[in-house]
Amino acid sequence: MQIQTGSNSSKNRAENRALVLRHLATRGAISRIELSQLMGLTKMTLSNITQELINEGLLVETKKSVALSSVGRKPILLDFSPNSPCAAGVWLSRRYLRGILCDLRGQTIYECKEETLSKETNETLKKKVAEFSRRLTDAAAQFGRPLWGLGISTIGPLDVQNGILLDPHNFFGVENFPIRQIAQEATGLTVVVENEMHASAIAEQLYGSAGDNFLYIGVSTGIGAGIITNGRLFAGSGGFGGEVGHISVDQNGPLCTCGQRGCLELYAGILRLTAAINEACGLSARSIKEAIAQSQGDPRAEAVLTEVARRIGDALCTAANLLDPERIVLGHHAFFFPDEMLKRIEGRLNSSLVFRSRKKIPVVRSQFDDQAALVGAATLIFERIFRAELLPEDVTTAKAE
Repeated sequence: MQIQTGSNSSKNRAENRALVLRHLATRGAISRIELSQLMGLTKMTLSNITQELINEGLLVETKKSVALSSVGRKPILLDFSPNSPCAAGVWLSRRYLRGILCDLRGQTIYECKEETLSKETNETLKKKVAEFSRRLTDAAAQFGRPLWGLGISTIGPLDVQNGILLDPHNFFGVENFPIRQIAQEATGLTVVVENEMHASAIAEQLYGSAGDNFLYIGVSTGIGAGIITNGRLFAGSGGFGGEVGHISVDQNGPLCTCGQRGCLELYAGILRLTAAINEACGLSARSIKEAIAQSQGDPRAEAVLTEVARRIGDALCTAANLLDPERIVLGHHAFFFPDEMLKRIEGRLNSSLVFRSRKKIPVVRSQFDDQAALVGAATLIFERIFRAELLPEDVTTAKAE
């Protein structure tokens, strides 16, 4: 993560406050001296900011203390209040709604799940999203935690600016679905909406260890990417960036719905991959997790996974040559890929990089299991708070009763 410093100028008060919160969220309890050094602020400026946050109930001074050296006074640490605000997150996939409440460190306070979606229309889905969002605000009240906002990570394509789910493929015919407006009207909260792959990448960047230049690759029914470059999300001019599933890995392959032939998701999409293992091994697994577990040690399954690893490696090489990431994070259902498959993907990727003599790109699993999009939904709120793009005093807040 890039080191961020503050400013002693009074006009940057909001940015300084946001940066204090970010450092505590990502580093843990910390002393005023350490914060002053990290942010490049005078002790007086830093003290004024932290005292404001204490007075507002966001921070507390802990009873624990640590020594900076073997002698001298032990400094008091600053930490978040036990009742500090949280953020709600909703993840809309093709199969279900999932919800989460997270504290400022991205830790789960509460989680809930809607049963598998089926035969939805715009109206039935509207009712479910509204009720689900209200369930999260009720839970926050029960925990005695004010809510700073609600983030939604969703399948695409998505009009991010207006918070509208456009016309997702294979999703009950739902289209032009105003998901942000629905959640706002149901809860009164500030609502931020983002593509699920982009939200996942933000979670990995803020609360994981992926760094400031990486690709998050989510393997689901389709395959998408969240691109973090120089610490910021790159989504393209219309918010549609990251469609790695439509990189062609076989110009003579089957025709894709996008109009190209041999797109990656035709070989590595999770439904197709699960079906291929079932067919090869005579199984009836219902998920890739089950298929991999049930076929462990079977050379027929290994042959399927080896071929898919080659296809994924080829597509990621194309993406890496364009974007020059420091690492690639595999998430969503790809979290369940065996270690050997990850090694094969990494080997294939690095064997054909234009700059392979200069660097090697590691391929690692998500730090959030297959739930990065869920944590990422709540993280959409915190990420904007920590950048002072969304100010706590300006958000519409659901307060605990």
